[in-house]
Amino acid sequence: MSRKRNRLQEFKSDFLFLAERGRLTHSSLSTYLEKGGKINTKDAKNNTALILAMWSKHKAVAALLIKAGADIFARDQHGKNALDYAKQNGWQDIIALIATSRRRAA
Repeated sequence: MSRKRNRLQEFKSDFLFLAERGRLTHSSLSTYLEKGGKINTKDAKNNTALILAMWSKHKAVAALLIKAGADIFARDQHGKNALDYAKQNGWQDIIALIATSRRRAA
């Protein structure tokens, strides 16, 4: 059991790393989720993959995660969420995508 848990922890670390570096693809996201990973998993600083992608200015990865159902309301250690970062980055299309996600969540 601990071997399985260690492997899932490795997947989690890889998933967050790929999001932060802008290398997360639809295929790698699907694989991570199929292996039991959670899209809203957080790192030690309370950052989700979506927050890491937004903070690192990886627009395509952010869009992928939002479309896949990432929590747009999750906040990082500074109290910022995806909408805050989208505004900060000037990403009008991501702001619109977040608005659409909010309507679906309501």
